[in-house]
Amino acid sequence: MNSAQSHRGITSRRGRIAARALTLACAASLALAGVALANAPDPAVPGTQALVVPVYTVDGVDVVRVSLSGFWQWPSHVSDCNTDRNGVGYAIDWGDPNQVGNHVATLLDAGSIDVGAAAANDYNAADNEVHPTRPEADGTLFADPGDPALYDAWHSGCGSYDTMPIGVWGAVDLATGDPVTCTDETTPTLACLGGSHVYSVSSLEGGITACVLLYDVHGANADTGGAPQNEGEITAGGPARNNDNGAEKNDSPLLGQACTQIDAPAPSPTPTPTLDPNATPQPGSTPDPNATPTPTPTADPNATPDPSATPDPSVTPDPSATPDPNATPDPSATPDPTVDPNGSPDPNATPTPTPTASPDPSGMPDTAMAGGPGDGPGIGAQVAALIGGLVALAIGLFAAARRSRRLTARTASGPAPWSTTPFDRTRR
Repeated sequence: MNSAQSHRGITSRRGRIAARALTLACAASLALAGVALANAPDPAVPGTQALVVPVYTVDGVDVVRVSLSGFWQWPSHVSDCNTDRNGVGYAIDWGDPNQVGNHVATLLDAGSIDVGAAAANDYNAADNEVHPTRPEADGTLFADPGDPALYDAWHSGCGSYDTMPIGVWGAVDLATGDPVTCTDETTPTLACLGGSHVYSVSSLEGGITACVLLYDVHGANADTGGAPQNEGEITAGGPARNNDNGAEKNDSPLLGQACTQIDAPAPSPTPTPTLDPNATPQPGSTPDPNATPTPTPTADPNATPDPSATPDPSVTPDPSATPDPNATPDPSATPDPTVDPNGSPDPNATPTPTPTASPDPSGMPDTAMAGGPGDGPGIGAQVAALIGGLVALAIGLFAAARRSRRLTARTASGPAPWSTTPFDRTRR
């Protein structure tokens, strides 16, 4: 090879190297321009906040609804985005093992990013929408149809401008921007549709990390109340997604502000039941087989009777009792004054009431009733006196009847010989 040919070869190689360098420089310039022209808002301090409602049950499963919210900023956007963007939107990677999301990207420091819910389950509807953020500037609106196909009904704010666009995202009060605890998809605010999610308590036992992803939505300007330019602008994941998002177009998704840990709620303590003193016992209770029975009281045979006890007036003598034929009449018994010893019994006579025992409040027998050494005659003596009186009454009645029959017989046979003469004892 001569010197001329050698020179031409070196020049050719240098040209090819320069051409390749120029090509790389142009590619780098285009890449940098692309980053500058296509970027998205970032999550801002103090980071993502989670609010959890008390545990409740769905079809026998304990679940909780978690509400997420936070702040966003857009340092690379040097103007008020309400005047040149349709709005700032967001979607959340809920990290729910029972409901996978729609894939967006895979990052070395974050792993797979999957937002919303690819399919419905018993607790949450399917969700692949970029949700709107709170409107703050004049003319901006808020409307979340929940379906990218309804993009013409979607309206969002683009925060406010103070050296850079800033705002809030998630489950917030649309009037104040304060975080709220959602109890369903629309209560207490329409922002709960995108900012809340229901987990089973068991899925949270190992801890779950949830992260927000922010989107730059293009279309009519936000301050005109306009809509996105097409369905893809508010499609969060999958092949037809809006790739102008923080994971794909920003240098870093700022995971420290984007994510938060969600832990299982502590179980509520079981309240101690309070007994109602006025409660009525329920029938059908089962006796305690281990209960000790109450012993039956046993009368003490050596107990001393109460001498002051009063007989029970409610005790009725037994009419079937048989008098003792061997009883001795009481010589001290007083004859019944109603009986006429010379004639028939007085039909108007009031019978002498049968003595009745007085009540004994102590339940102990009186020694006088028992025939013991009481202050008066015992019950045996009283019964004997009663029988003696009855016998005397019967004898008197019998004698009176005999005299009555004799008198009747004499009257029928004429006057007695001594009825008209002075009484002569010797004739009797």
